[in-house]
Amino acid sequence: MPFVKSLRDVRVASLKGYIVNIKARTPTEVPAIILDEAMALGCVVCDEKGRIAFDGEIEIPVLKDDDIPFLTEDDRKDLAKVKGVVTKAIVKVYKKNDRSDFDKNNVPKPMAVSKLVGFQVTGELIASIVETLQDAGN
Repeated sequence: MPFVKSLRDVRVASLKGYIVNIKARTPTEVPAIILDEAMALGCVVCDEKGRIAFDGEIEIPVLKDDDIPFLTEDDRKDLAKVKGVVTKAIVKVYKKNDRSDFDKNNVPKPMAVSKLVGFQVTGELIASIVETLQDAGN
């Protein structure tokens, strides 16, 4: 999970089910899926020591318990990077095999994939990647 900090105490209460209290000037881990909401409330991305994350200065944070990297806003503009991360998330959803994560056509729901990657993913992108995976025999 990425770290954020703020100049003031911030409470991020998300409709996605997360509530995170961020103390002023203290690096705090937040789920990647609510990173945009934390930033909208004035938080900035930093490393675990509180150094602000300027492009290329620190390592890109990686979500724990899997190998799905966290994409920065600039990375999300690169369709190849987005497809790579979303593909990893789709494979993870299939491996987890939770029925509630799939639609009636056995395609992962956008919310299930979005939770893993930390940003909104469209159903069209998921469908095209699933089709590519099926064509490749995976």
